[in-house]
Amino acid sequence: MLTQFHDLTALEVRPQGQTRTHALVFIHGWWGGGWMWDRYLSFFGTRGYHCYALNLRGNHGSRPVSELGKVSFSDHLTDVREVIDMLDKPIVIGHSVGGLLVLKLAEQIELPAFVAIAPAAPRGIISVTTLRVFLPYIWTMLRHRLFLLKRKVMFAADLNRLPPPEQASVYEQMVPAPGKQGVE
Repeated sequence: MLTQFHDLTALEVRPQGQTRTHALVFIHGWWGGGWMWDRYLSFFGTRGYHCYALNLRGNHGSRPVSELGKVSFSDHLTDVREVIDMLDKPIVIGHSVGGLLVLKLAEQIELPAFVAIAPAAPRGIISVTTLRVFLPYIWTMLRHRLFLLKRKVMFAADLNRLPPPEQASVYEQMVPAPGKQGVE
């Protein structure tokens, strides 16, 4: 079910059976959306957790923006804080850039738990793999434009652990990421 937190949207799964104390809030990374957490929502919902998979601003009908390429990390951090402030001390879980958002939140506020799954590296940490994958997109990021890795690159760099038919299905749901965040 789609739910609203002001003008931010989230997929919501209500708990089945006995309800746990804390809700779970899932945060997607670049190219994603609440949809990427479907399996987690189902898994935890059947175990009594009230779950929300947030769509960050500019993604999947959530808080419209005029230029998504210019959306900053801080803007997305604000989105997450707004949702958390409307809930009663949730557990926050993020993947990739969503994981980095979770780590930043852990510095700022106190919640029952923070989970960062394969968080993106913070500013100043660059690997050879990161350079190889993102170097072709550097001018796009420097101009704060949207970007999405080409299909072949995404399959090799980000979706390489999925079976090929699932890679294609996931890639079709992906959306461009804000270039500004790649150079902040």
